Amino acid sequence: MENSKVWLLLAPNGGLELCWKEQKFQCFRRSSETEKDNSKPTWQCVAKASFSWPSCCVSTLQTNWKPLEDTSLEKVDVSERVVVAENCSFRCSCGTELKILSHPKQLFGISLVFGDLKQHGTGNWEALIPSFTFELPISGHWYGGAHSLRQFWPTERACLELGPYYPFDNGPQGLCGLVDPSWVSSKGFVLSVDPFHSKFLHIGLHSPAQQKQRRQWNIGLENFAKELLPLADSKVEGNYLLQIEARRQYDLGSISHPLSNSSTFHTENPCIEFVVGMEADVRKAAERLLEYLPKGSNTKVIRALVERPIWTTWARYKQDITQNDVENFAQEICQLGYPHSVLEIDDRWSRKYGDLVFDETKFPHPKEMVEKLHNLGFLVTLWVIPFADEDSEAVLTNDSSPKKYFVRQSPKETSSEMKTASSFRWWQPTSVKALDVTNPEACEWFLEQLYRLQREYGIDGFKFDAGEPCFLPQHPSFRETLRIPDEYTLYWNRNIASHFDIREVRAASRGCQPYVSFLRLFDKFSVWDFDNGLASIIPATLVAGIVGYPFVLPDIVGGNCYDDRQLSEELFIRWLELSLAMPSVQLSVAPWQFSEDTVKLCRELLMGRNKLLSYIDDAMEQARNTGWPVVRPLWWTCPQIADSWTIDDEFTVGDNLLVAPVIVAHENQRDVWFPPGTWQFLPLLDDFSYDSNEYYGETIVGPCWRRQFPSPLQLLPCFCRVGGV
Repeated sequence: MENSKVWLLLAPNGGLELCWKEQKFQCFRRSSETEKDNSKPTWQCVAKASFSWPSCCVSTLQTNWKPLEDTSLEKVDVSERVVVAENCSFRCSCGTELKILSHPKQLFGISLVFGDLKQHGTGNWEALIPSFTFELPISGHWYGGAHSLRQFWPTERACLELGPYYPFDNGPQGLCGLVDPSWVSSKGFVLSVDPFHSKFLHIGLHSPAQQKQRRQWNIGLENFAKELLPLADSKVEGNYLLQIEARRQYDLGSISHPLSNSSTFHTENPCIEFVVGMEADVRKAAERLLEYLPKGSNTKVIRALVERPIWTTWARYKQDITQNDVENFAQEICQLGYPHSVLEIDDRWSRKYGDLVFDETKFPHPKEMVEKLHNLGFLVTLWVIPFADEDSEAVLTNDSSPKKYFVRQSPKETSSEMKTASSFRWWQPTSVKALDVTNPEACEWFLEQLYRLQREYGIDGFKFDAGEPCFLPQHPSFRETLRIPDEYTLYWNRNIASHFDIREVRAASRGCQPYVSFLRLFDKFSVWDFDNGLASIIPATLVAGIVGYPFVLPDIVGGNCYDDRQLSEELFIRWLELSLAMPSVQLSVAPWQFSEDTVKLCRELLMGRNKLLSYIDDAMEQARNTGWPVVRPLWWTCPQIADSWTIDDEFTVGDNLLVAPVIVAHENQRDVWFPPGTWQFLPLLDDFSYDSNEYYGETIVGPCWRRQFPSPLQLLPCFCRVGGV
């Protein structure tokens, strides 16, 4: 074979050019400005990447390709070295193979599978791993991927260190519960890695250029005492690369985490599989990605949870919750005239973790309590997790052979088969064991405990917390072998949570889309900025929508008040205003702990949300039909306008409601960017004097900026498209 040979594969909307000698490829999309009348099409490069290959075997390389039959596609403005084909493969004597195949959804499927390098004299064969490295700037701005503790938009504004890529509870690089290795770019590039075949997936996106010290994942609050990650590109220099690696183990030396060097998911022949696509713009790229990913928009969403806020006990009472607290909380909500749908009883309602039985001391009469709540118009949900205390009845009864309802340590790592499940630490001080969600009998048993709570007490649904594989023991052993750690999250959602109409979850990965109704954002801190505070909510919601989760619950208004942090009145009100335009609102901190004016204002704002419901309903109906996000980035309606690509503090609900909340302390005005169209301010409060300012009554024609739009504390800047819903 000639090492300089270049192959080009074409689809109606794009092409892929491969240069074997340099181990690089480029993705092109057909220009929308291509001239007619038999002129050659013009192409724009939207992605550049390099890949790894065992160079010792190049001399024995074999190639094959299937030429395209459509001769009109041969009008390509490239050199004579081109072979126009729809699929192509390269294979060397060690068995390593690179395939590029056309995909039915106008995508290219790419796979790189390493062969038996150990037997082919490759030297340090263990250091050779399948990898692809994309140059970020070529593709423009990037969107998607994962939730992280410090969330930014576009995604490349964060410097995500190369490391393990599965759902975490604040992982060593800052990853949180939602992880899906899929992105789109402002130039119309689509990239989605198949995590089920790309085992031991490690990803870095704009990773810090300077080598960081070894990072250790710890449990719960121990992580929050450290520097919050990922760092912003304004604070550290990144490498401007998207690095994708599939290793033989989680063996990256700079990162330590629970599954480091685990033998459970070991693979001899590491592989990377992904698809790429080239579309005319970023919106078409997002639509293409959502068409490719599992569709999650058909999940049932209870109407009451959209119309009226969810109230939860967590931020106000934490683990000290009692029946008396719950009943008093409900009475206060009703007496002060606040709308409500669900009252969620959070952590420590049960006597032990895993024993799904009310603590008789704290909740002496749970059935009567639930009846009272129902009579007040509340639905009632309980907080549950897939963990059980070591001394719980759940473990003592169901841990022994042959039941094995809980995750064990792999026998390969012990002198004999483990007779009991393996314990591990989590965010509470007690050690626990994890439900084996791959075991049908264990799932049936767990579900029966939840159904019993519904039968005996009238419980309406559940908050499914945790589910991230980071809490598993180092060498976990399951009834059914998991391909990747992410499947624990998938099974938790599919085998348990999806059985209940009223549910919220916080952990999700590839394949969970059809089983998740409301995806709750990671527990937010009661701060303003991107350090997991108010400013991170819009970016996190937008990321979720890009990877197939349109129904987002933006966690508790005002955050969780951890470390006894004092929540300011201003932050609480601004947080509530942002949440009003989300698919659902959740409260716990009581507005009546502030001034009388705040009690009145918050009640009126929640009532004013009714004016937004038609827009939210319309967007949710679109989501059910198409999979599109409910909360959308500004580029959704104007993907060709560069101003829309980087705005991280505005969003649209559907295409007809523009929301620009104030997310900076002590600000009473803000700059607002308007997408194309005619817009008018939409007042939420009936008794506010809007006539005193000409801004509130004017008609604004976008695209344009309105500088210093007046935004006093009681006002949410939101605008409806004239002629919209």
